[in-house]
Amino acid sequence: MGFQHPYLGFRVPPRYVELLDWVLEGYVSNAGYSMYEHTSRRDGVLYEGLEPFMLAARCGEDLGENRHWNLYDDQWPFEIVEFASNGGDSLIYGWALLAEELDLDELPCVSYAPCDRGACWLGDKLTEALENMLVGSERGASTRSRRQSPEWKALCDAFDLRPDLARTDITAGARSTRQLVPSVPDGWRFEQAEDGIGVLAPESTFSPTPPTGHSAEPRYWLLVGVQYLRKGYPASALLALKRARRKRISEKLPDIERAMGDAYLALGRPALAACVTLWLSMRNADGAMKQTQRR
Repeated sequence: MGFQHPYLGFRVPPRYVELLDWVLEGYVSNAGYSMYEHTSRRDGVLYEGLEPFMLAARCGEDLGENRHWNLYDDQWPFEIVEFASNGGDSLIYGWALLAEELDLDELPCVSYAPCDRGACWLGDKLTEALENMLVGSERGASTRSRRQSPEWKALCDAFDLRPDLARTDITAGARSTRQLVPSVPDGWRFEQAEDGIGVLAPESTFSPTPPTGHSAEPRYWLLVGVQYLRKGYPASALLALKRARRKRISEKLPDIERAMGDAYLALGRPALAACVTLWLSMRNADGAMKQTQRR
């Protein structure tokens, strides 16, 4: 089974588990120093470091804090699963869990911030993503270069990283100018979406008839999505519902997310449906954030 994600339940890519173990090496709970103090000695070169709940789950600790902070964002793409954070603009780095049922050893990686237009490609594999995060840290370096630090060398040596500082498609913070384009299995199809993530699914789950409307109204795309669901085309439904979500401005319309949960379940993606359930649990029936959940 491997190491399971602490609250979504999918198998965490083995390479990341190796990274967690390397960062946690030598850590002892209740030894007079915190997990953060220990791990920053090795992951401090990666902006704010690795995702704390993943670290805590790996060493058997319970942080007892709100682990779902990213779901405060009404537009958060449910397929993005954070594995590290930047600290600025609420920028995070994560996997694009496009099709959990494939149970892949490697997942494509993205960067995402609520202020961005959508997710940006970070790497086809974790190794490439880590290299680009190091490149991005140099783009934003206003003081001493991080690559002179012992943490940089230790990380690169441990995971055979070779960041290409000459590449021009990685900007400060490791945002890139590329869109996510995953590997597509035989008999499957990938469609881009406005969230920068898109939909990857078996060809049979897409409707042979694409929508013809160009409405800017989220309710229109919600209706289109529900109709596709009823006809047995959950991938096309998900595309329409993602569009509805991006066009939603002031009206909350949580029925969009409820329908997205149904689409994920129809595609055999319970982890993504669980993300939707968490998102909805933080909000009232009308979609407004519950007072107890406000930051």
